[in-house]
Order: sequence, then C-alpha cells, then structure tokens
Amino acid sequence: MAHQHQTRAAQGKLGALLGRMAKQAGVTHQQLATATGYSRSYISHIIAGDDVPARRDFWAIADEIVHAQGALLAEFEHHQAQRDSPAAGALVSPAGVCADDELHALELVRRVHASDVGQETLAALEEHADALAVAYASSHPEQLLPFLRRYLSYTQKLMDARATVSDKRRLAVVTGWLSLLAATVHIDLHNISTAGTYLQAAESIGKDVGHHEIRAWAYETRAWQVLTAGEYAKALTLAQVAQDIAPPGSSVEVQAAAQAGRALARLGERAATATTIHRVQQLAEALPVVKPMQHHYQYDATKSLAYTATTLAWAGDPAAESYARQLITNLTPAVGDTGIWPRRVIAAHLDLARTLVVTDQLDEAVAHTHTAIASGIVPSNRWRALEIVTATERRGLAAAVELREAFTELERGN
Repeated sequence: MAHQHQTRAAQGKLGALLGRMAKQAGVTHQQLATATGYSRSYISHIIAGDDVPARRDFWAIADEIVHAQGALLAEFEHHQAQRDSPAAGALVSPAGVCADDELHALELVRRVHASDVGQETLAALEEHADALAVAYASSHPEQLLPFLRRYLSYTQKLMDARATVSDKRRLAVVTGWLSLLAATVHIDLHNISTAGTYLQAAESIGKDVGHHEIRAWAYETRAWQVLTAGEYAKALTLAQVAQDIAPPGSSVEVQAAAQAGRALARLGERAATATTIHRVQQLAEALPVVKPMQHHYQYDATKSLAYTATTLAWAGDPAAESYARQLITNLTPAVGDTGIWPRRVIAAHLDLARTLVVTDQLDEAVAHTHTAIASGIVPSNRWRALEIVTATERRGLAAAVELREAFTELERGN
C-alpha cells in the first residue's frame, strides 16, 4: 500500500542515519540498547528501518551517545511532523455508539455480493486503512469510530460503481480490513452485538474474494472477544480454526497461536501453554515484516513480548514478571509526554500486578494496578484490573480499599 511504502521509506532514512552515526562514533547496538532501555534486537530493527520509537527521549539519548549534535533528534522531529500530518494525526473527534452500526455492517455484506473506481481512490482507501490500524495501538476506541464509519460508508458507495474484477476485489479487501478494525474497536467498547456483525461482514468478504488472511483474523478476533468474556474453551476452538485458515508464515498465524496459548493458560493447561509459547516464539522469529511495526495486523517484537507476559501471568508463572517489566521499560512514554499510553504498556502493568500478587509482592501489585487504571483501560480489558482488585481484597490488604475506589471511579467514567 502507498502509505506503507512511504512509512518504510521515512523509517529507513531515520534508521540509516542512526546506524551511520553510531558506526562513526564507534557505538555498538548493545551500547545503544543499554543506554536507551531497549533490547539489542529492537535497536537492530530501528536501524534496519523496521520501526521508529515514538519516545522523544530515546532519540535525545541516542543523539548524545553518537555525538550527532542535534542532527538525529531534528530528523526524528521532522519524521514525527510528517507522520502526524495526514489522517492519523486527525484522530481527535469523540464519538458514541451509533444505533445504525449493525445495519451498516449488514449492508456491507449485501453489497459486496452485487464501476467507476480509480486507482488513486483505492490507494487512498488502503492508505487510510493502514493509518487507522497503526493509530489503534495508542488511540481511544471512541476516537477511531467516526473515521471507520466514514471510510466504510464510502466503500459501500463504491461497491455499486463500475470497476474491473481486480479493482472490485481490491475494494472488497480494504473493506474487509476496515470491518475487522471496526469490530475490534466495538469489542473494546463492549458493543458485542455490533462487533459480531462486523466480524460476520469481514469473514464473508474474506470468503467471497478468497482472502484467507482476513478470514483468519475474523476468527482470531472473535476468539479474543470470547476469551475476555470467560469462554476459554470456545476461545481455544476459534483460535484453532483461525490457525487452520491462516496463510503459513503470516502474522495472523502467529497471533492465533498466541491467542490459543492464552486460552490454554486460562484453562489451567500449563504444559500445553508452555508448548504453545515455544511454538509462538519460533513462528515469530521467522515472520517477515510486511507492515509498519505498530500496525495492528503485524505481529512484531513488542507484541511477542506482550503476549508472552500475558500468557505466563495468566498461567500463574512467576516468569511473567521479567517480561512485563521489560515491556514497561521499552514502551512507557517519556516524562511529560501527553500522548495516550500504548495499550500494551497498560496491559503489561496489569500482567505484572497479577504476577506480583502470586509472589506476595502485594504493595507493588497495587501500585501497578493504580498506574494501569490512571492510564486508561478500555472497557473490554477492565476485568483484568478487577481480578487484581478482588485478589488484594481477599488478602485483607488495607490498600485494597483505595484500589477498589479507583476502579469504581474508572467504571463510572466509562
């Protein structure tokens, strides 16, 4: 997609500049990793142009270490200004749940079975779909809804226009991706019925055009939804279906396997959980990077770390602690950063808190739960905080009273 190529080009330029200056200064990847709090492998990803950390302090520290005299930091700020100028930077409009959302999704299914569609229009839609998928990780779900509705409404109109067979398929594919993301956002907001209709739309579109990746993501997303509802056996079955459909070597194959591992952890199948974690790690190591690293439909290094932390925490394995701490170190926004915290950081605080309860480090567990609550937890994930609140209450911890009050306040604010 056009946006993907532009993003990779900009990331490549910034990463190459860091690599060149580090080499000139005699600074190794390990030294950069130690100074900035990232892993050595992630530093290699940055230099290769696969990702760009959004934290300004990373680039300020790197600039100082490689003796760039402000040049590296200036290039990063230029990169951020360019990235934030299009649609992704405009994600500020709040929106509630629209009563027409379910009918809207059903209409998508009806019309896709039914042109003047230009290449530029299709490229723009693909670019916006990618931008929304990247923005998802650090945006409130309410902010994404108006944009998803806008682009889905437009693709509906285009389905009745004249188009070649290949362009018609291309339009259906982008509609499928938008429908998947709309379903995910509605799951976050606990609009389960609407989410289910969008998933039905995405699965139907994927089946009609032979896009197995979209079909697999529909099943994987449904697995996550039922997993958060406590239907662990059903989640495992759906995750296995997603793996069966997923193209070999795809992000969704890895994600579906990871989802199965989390379901197994909840079912208390510790041996099977450990086997699945190992399999996910093997699949992830061989996975090519075909989308921006922050893209919701690209399984990446930080996702691997996050899913391992969650799975181990849910299995009651103390090993989750080191994974969660590393993720928090890597992704926590810099002091003074007013942006929204990445969801993986919030989830990592909850994973760490759950593990600290298991290991009787209760005061720190309460502190991390407070951090997660204060940072903002989407409705679909609040049950994870509630589990920790309840666990501290059962232990008779005095601080549990204040923690319960903070959670209640979160629920009142929706």
